[in-house]
Amino acid sequence: MVSKKQKRINWILVAVLLVLSIFFLFPVIWMLANSFKPDAAITADMNSIAAFIPPALDGSFFDNYIEIITNTSFLRYMGNTLLYAAILIVLGIIVNGLAGYALAKICSLRGADVTLVTGKTSIAPPRFVKTVEITTAHEMYEAVTKAFPDQDIVIKAAAVADYRPASVSSEKIKKTEDTAEIRLERTEDILASLGSKKRPGQFLCGFSMETENMLGNSRAKLAKKNLDMIVANNLKVPGAGFAGDTNVVTLITEKEATGLPLMSKEETAVRILDKILEIISKKQH
Repeated sequence: MVSKKQKRINWILVAVLLVLSIFFLFPVIWMLANSFKPDAAITADMNSIAAFIPPALDGSFFDNYIEIITNTSFLRYMGNTLLYAAILIVLGIIVNGLAGYALAKICSLRGADVTLVTGKTSIAPPRFVKTVEITTAHEMYEAVTKAFPDQDIVIKAAAVADYRPASVSSEKIKKTEDTAEIRLERTEDILASLGSKKRPGQFLCGFSMETENMLGNSRAKLAKKNLDMIVANNLKVPGAGFAGDTNVVTLITEKEATGLPLMSKEETAVRILDKILEIISKKQH
């Protein structure tokens, strides 16, 4: 016969299991229930639901339309690559990582299995994302090419240095009265390498930072590197570029160019992923 104490323990366990079930099943049920609603209705639901979400659950989960992507893997690689020389900022573009991390977060929230290959940043990696940290351009090349075959969608947002010192001294280079010279060599072109290995059905998206002839230069890069889409921006446009938390981009494919207004990097990430899924859907039908 079950004692009163054991019955009490059993009821507590049942209550705990019930709470955990609701906690884990609610996001899935909510997404399925809203999968047929128009965007306006979903946004209204998000605004009303988010007010009741405890801080620990991260209200940003409801910031964007959530779409389930089944059996899809994403490879995200972004961030700065550091060079073992005294000219880091000159050779490598130092970025804050907001654009790449926003993309990783949005892809993960939409149900994708995300791999993030990243240089050093001060930003915490998004939750539920496999993160591979690198330091040099060569380390990024090796990490990306290793992960590439298993991915369905690859988004390349890294500002990788084009050159590195041909040799690295193990000792301090002493100052002299002569002019110092450093011989450079090319780093691996990661995006071109991926484009040459892209299999049928794999989607490859690159980024293009320009200061002139943005559309022409970006379309040339799209064709040369065998990309499906390129996200271009002009650093001379206010609000665009690496340093801030906003961007102004144009989504370019072989057939069209879609300009987006000034928006946050997270909003930009949503629009980029929307466009990628739109293109994939059209190819499948």
